[in-house]
Amino acid sequence: MPLTAYTMQLLVWAVAASVLLGDTGDLSGFRALDPFWPLTLGVVAFCTLWALLVGRGPLEWLTDRAARALVP
Repeated sequence: MPLTAYTMQLLVWAVAASVLLGDTGDLSGFRALDPFWPLTLGVVAFCTLWALLVGRGPLEWLTDRAARALVP
């Protein structure tokens, strides 16, 4: 589920930057929060649980469905 994981990281980054810093464009301020380990552990835990309980990621499923709709 790489597409879902990457998109989830971007959304978490945007929300965290907005809430904690008040600005989603403050990259140096966000880096100062040291988000690597919380984001990494959160994404790994979420993706592992999702894969075990559900299977394919939601964005991967959606992409597959869209691709199948385009091929006759």
